[in-house]
Amino acid sequence: MFVKLEKKHIETIYEFLNNDFTDDTTYAAISILGWMAPFKPEVEITDKYAVIKFIDSNGIVGYLTPLVKDKKDFDAAIKQLYEYKASQIHGVLDWQIETLKKYGYEVKYSRNISEYLYDPKSLITLIGKKYHSKRNFINRFPKEYVWRPYDGSKEDKEEIYNMFCKWCHWRTGGDVKPCEDENWKKSPKMVEAGYDLESDVLEMMLEDCDTFSCMVDILEVDGEIAGFVGGEILPNNIGAIYFQKGDIQYRGIYPLIDNLFCKTHFDIPNLRYINKQEDMGIEGLRKSKESYNPVKLADRYIATQSFDGKEVKVSM
Repeated sequence: MFVKLEKKHIETIYEFLNNDFTDDTTYAAISILGWMAPFKPEVEITDKYAVIKFIDSNGIVGYLTPLVKDKKDFDAAIKQLYEYKASQIHGVLDWQIETLKKYGYEVKYSRNISEYLYDPKSLITLIGKKYHSKRNFINRFPKEYVWRPYDGSKEDKEEIYNMFCKWCHWRTGGDVKPCEDENWKKSPKMVEAGYDLESDVLEMMLEDCDTFSCMVDILEVDGEIAGFVGGEILPNNIGAIYFQKGDIQYRGIYPLIDNLFCKTHFDIPNLRYINKQEDMGIEGLRKSKESYNPVKLADRYIATQSFDGKEVKVSM
């Protein structure tokens, strides 16, 4: 039985995630409680699987591929989704494809939502020719700085959010004046880029880092926040980076805050990968993520099937 997804479900979901069956962030708390919030997520948890249902922008019911503690239970999960007439299953992994095909699903690769995976040691040490430019940017950073953890105070929240507002101003070409204009979040450029939702998710994370299991660090220059990074270590031993924003007037700020965050939080035993999430098909973002030399992608697929020639829809 599906029920509204709430914070209380995260601990159980993370128990299912406590294996190496997946390298992605599909079931990270910030993904399902934050990014999926507009899509009315519901969850069904049994002793064999956990699965999330949502309603997309077209009113079509979709499902995230089920989490299981044992791979042999995936068949039971898909059998149940088939009985629910699940026409769309998102975030499918390589090892799940054959089971889905057995139930008549067509499975297609989705490059734009596949996530970038990096070797932790490489991003921590930046050793080798392929990281030469990153080292140069860091060594030539033009200012003295302070790197410190977010303290949860009202002042830190406001300053981080103001930093994000400035970033939105730059990214929208200066047309949007965040934190000044009324309803700035819903301006066309903000909505088109998805920054309106990103703003909401950032606020959620800063308000409750414990539920989202997130660490947030701040770079200060001349007493002001010039950059920040937020991420977590998932139960499947993946270090994930969710937010990374910097003041572009400081050349090299992104390589610097990326390296500092990795050194601070990901220099631990048994960490399998650092995950920087997907590029959404955005050319500049793809180029940036590829410049850090990923070792591979956490490939994601979408499985679809038509039941009686019709997709399963709900009224909005």
